[in-house]
Amino acid sequence: MNPESNQSLFRLSERIVCLPVVHGSADCTFVVRDRWLDGSFDCLAVPLPQAFQIPVEQAIAELPTPIAVTGQMDDDGVHLAMVPVEPCQPVIRSLALAMSERKPRAFIGFSDVNYRAPRSGFPDAYALDTLSPEAFAVGVMTSQSPPAPGSQQDREVRHLAFSLHRLELEHENILFVCSVLDWPWVKRAFDNRAPYPTEDPPIWSPTSCRVNRESLSFFLSELPFITRLYNKRRATHFEESSLSIDGIKELMLTARDRLLARRPRLKRRVTPQA
Repeated sequence: MNPESNQSLFRLSERIVCLPVVHGSADCTFVVRDRWLDGSFDCLAVPLPQAFQIPVEQAIAELPTPIAVTGQMDDDGVHLAMVPVEPCQPVIRSLALAMSERKPRAFIGFSDVNYRAPRSGFPDAYALDTLSPEAFAVGVMTSQSPPAPGSQQDREVRHLAFSLHRLELEHENILFVCSVLDWPWVKRAFDNRAPYPTEDPPIWSPTSCRVNRESLSFFLSELPFITRLYNKRRATHFEESSLSIDGIKELMLTARDRLLARRPRLKRRVTPQA
């Protein structure tokens, strides 16, 4: 794949560049960071409903404290949407970058009370250390099937495509961060000007809450120890991308040191293999 095709693969129009990511992947946050800093974007678009913008951005201002932003999506309270605001989420990282530069942010996700994110297996995003985002996304795309007409994913991608058409009337250079599972179908709907769903069910006013310490292992994208290392690297301006491997090594060494501090008699038995 030559450089020119790399540059055009994710371009939806002269004004919009799409950046597919794996949600919950810390490795993808580095791609978001590099693409945002390399481009002169005047707007960021994310696939979250507009009702979430104020509470999500307020929660981002509290980082690195992890916060759950939830919104009830129907009267009976059965359907609940949640946005995990934590440092290793690519969409959250992109919003934090745009906010730091005071660039406009557009929340263009579709509010569907019955929406369920498509499930799929992903290759390890650590491959981005040697692969371009374009090569990685194309590799994932080969195992995906187009959304069935009228399905939840189909309605979502058509809504996103229509919202992007409206957004390019107001901005010159837009970065759209979305799921790696959605981008080819958003592009198809965008190119074909597919009809968009008009019904957009309201979301009750979202609320925010801090996450209990005991629940962090389930809430965070990475292990809490690794997430702490990412925050420490960012605060000290050290490179973060090596932490996928080095972070696990540091975790094991720290665990060993803490164990030996409590039980020094185990020193001879705590070998690298153990």
